[in-house]
Amino acid sequence: MGTGVPRNAIDSNARDHIIARARHIAMTVARRATPCSYPAIARQFGRDHSTVYTRIKRIESQAMDDADLAELLENLTATALAGANWKDAVRAKLDKAESLAEFLEMLGARQ
Repeated sequence: MGTGVPRNAIDSNARDHIIARARHIAMTVARRATPCSYPAIARQFGRDHSTVYTRIKRIESQAMDDADLAELLENLTATALAGANWKDAVRAKLDKAESLAEFLEMLGARQ
């Protein structure tokens, strides 16, 4: 599930409508799934924070009228959050483990 646009195209300065829309969706998901500010997201995308703000607001507004876009945003955000939650779960186990062996055992890994 995604926009079908490669990561390197989203990171580029391309202004093609398809690529720009995928970039705007990625910005919106970054805003929804992270505690990052608009300036922080802007730095990641090589854009000005005011551009990021207006693009995110536009995508959010369009999602209110477009069920497919709303579903795409929900799915991408859930996927992003699941990845973050997975990392948090591993970190929590690492914090609880008293040794590497115990940590690996908690993860069900073989030594």
